[in-house]
Amino acid sequence: MQPPAQVRDRISLKLECDGPGWPRVLLSEFAPALGERGIAEVERLVAERALTADRQSWTGAFAVRDLREQLAEVSGDVDRYVTVLAEHLASAVQYQRIAEALRAAGRRDDAVDWARRGVAANEGSPYMDRLRHVLVDMLVAAGDTQGAVRVRREEFARHPTAMAYRSLVDTVAVVGGGDPKGWAVGVLRERVAQQPACASELVDVLLAVGRDDEAWHEALHHRRSIGGAQWQTLLERRAVTHPAEVIQPYRDLRRAGDPQLGRQAALPAGRRPTTGAGGGVPGDRRTRSVPAVPGGTAHRAQTPTDVSQDTRRRWAVAPGLPISSTERNATPLRRSRTRR
Repeated sequence: MQPPAQVRDRISLKLECDGPGWPRVLLSEFAPALGERGIAEVERLVAERALTADRQSWTGAFAVRDLREQLAEVSGDVDRYVTVLAEHLASAVQYQRIAEALRAAGRRDDAVDWARRGVAANEGSPYMDRLRHVLVDMLVAAGDTQGAVRVRREEFARHPTAMAYRSLVDTVAVVGGGDPKGWAVGVLRERVAQQPACASELVDVLLAVGRDDEAWHEALHHRRSIGGAQWQTLLERRAVTHPAEVIQPYRDLRRAGDPQLGRQAALPAGRRPTTGAGGGVPGDRRTRSVPAVPGGTAHRAQTPTDVSQDTRRRWAVAPGLPISSTERNATPLRRSRTRR
């Protein structure tokens, strides 16, 4: 084990911000070797650096703040640690660290209070989900199941997304309570009426609760808000019970360059609908692979030259669709020759 003096020298380099910022110095790993005298020396160096650090330098300011927080943590004084963290409440991460430290110290009420403050102060933060999970876990552990569900419902009401709905359902499954499906769908319908772009979230939730028919009709009504991946999921489910209805949407998905309905490249190679033989090139009579459709079977077919383009599309998208006797008699299959 290295003596405290050498460890102190390495930390000094960190304080001076000479390196790229990594590897990060973790005082908790060096505390046993440093001892009380070593920790006191580190605190002195941090105080000196705080006086000389360039306040316009993000790296220097971060190094000082980070080491002050670590020193407070290794001190074992929870109140000191909370005080230092509270000096820079710039994100949900700081609130989470405070809440977790207080919870570990057995101060559950204080931990819940800080977590609630963090949720209220960091709306839209990318780190909010983790803080909210911590708050819900603490409420559940405290027996406040209604409070835990309330936190999830409030979040869904503010941001009605499929992810927020899954979190709500997971919490209800743990603590019990009424089924939130009807309420959640109602909230989303109101939001879509005001913001049609939210239709994609409504479709995802409807699919999640098994209301596929409603999801299909919502997607048709808000076509421009539905992405290619969602269309693919909708088409796969719809083709099982209503194969005739997936033809036109599949045609739309084939439109190259349409950013709202998706490109062919977004679909798996084995499921890309094609306009004509040979990958959609009109007049190409080479044999081709026709994409499989749920409920049907994948198969190889030859393209007859005298079959209308629309009929070929019907066969490609939904091979199980019935074909009239007129079409069948007028379109005899001929063996095509593969180009060499």
